[in-house]
Amino acid sequence: MSLITAVKREIASRSAGDTVRLTLEYMMNHALGRRNAVPISVIVEYLNENGINITYNQFQQTVLSESRGSDFFIATCNRGCFLIDTIDDAREGKSFFEEKIAKQQAHLDNLVQVAQNVGWTI
Repeated sequence: MSLITAVKREIASRSAGDTVRLTLEYMMNHALGRRNAVPISVIVEYLNENGINITYNQFQQTVLSESRGSDFFIATCNRGCFLIDTIDDAREGKSFFEEKIAKQQAHLDNLVQVAQNVGWTI
């Protein structure tokens, strides 16, 4: 079983022209699995060409963000976005998040140190 069942269910639940539906339909055809990752800019361009006025940041804050709390999870990697079809796809998505979290933790650690340098405990 893969997460594609949830993607198909999500597509079926959305009306024609819905941003998430158009995104998922596009990704089913062009970004199925990690080896077929598509840059966000390409997806945004497709959406704009199909009547959805959305920017890169808006896509991240809406479609991508919504998927992260749903069972139709859109994964990301250094090459772009993809739909999770296999366990290896899920592992790559997990690895990408772990790297991002580690970078953010380093930033937090630095902030705490900078504050300590001036005598603050935060």
